[in-house]
Amino acid sequence: MSDRIATVWRYARAHHAYGLAVGLALVTACDALFGSINISLPAGNAVGVAVVPFRRELPIAFAALAAGSLHSVMADMERAASKTFRTFEVTHVVVVSAVTVALLGSAEAIFTTSELAVVMMRALLIWIGLALLSGRIFGWMLSWILPVLTIFPLTYYGAGDLGRHRWWDWTSQPSTSIPCWVLAVVSISIGAVALGLTPWRLRGRRSRRPGIPSNQ
Repeated sequence: MSDRIATVWRYARAHHAYGLAVGLALVTACDALFGSINISLPAGNAVGVAVVPFRRELPIAFAALAAGSLHSVMADMERAASKTFRTFEVTHVVVVSAVTVALLGSAEAIFTTSELAVVMMRALLIWIGLALLSGRIFGWMLSWILPVLTIFPLTYYGAGDLGRHRWWDWTSQPSTSIPCWVLAVVSISIGAVALGLTPWRLRGRRSRRPGIPSNQ
């Protein structure tokens, strides 16, 4: 058991466990203290401006921290890691994602309403999926790219001229919105696939294609 704990601790240290804990604490504090501050962003409505509570964008920071924590000081070595290491990696993502969802949900439930807490947790799930995809494409330290890119459509096109939020605006639709929950499931599924597409696995699939020698 002690060897197992030591292995887990070495993995956690390599993946910046202390920095992750500090980052999550700071983002949670920002949500509690500054989440209600309204920010004005350009929008494609009649007014030309969308007034958005800061807390609607904060789940992106949680998602970026969750996916970004997969970055390691031994990244080059981990690219050729064994199946056991991949089990650690998947467990890492599940545990950290669950912690971020719990932290955000608790802060929202305490300082806003349970309805908004569910909406923000759903948004976080969507952004976690996108962050995992972004991390696989650009590198784990750049896992924020795809989530940040969604800010523009969500704010600029999220509501029509009558002020009604579009069906896909997952930060504004109610917690009972089925389409937004479908988006959450799809996003998490895409993130899971992206996590599984490791470089060595992709190379293995290419080497098994007809006409390609296995030593290439």
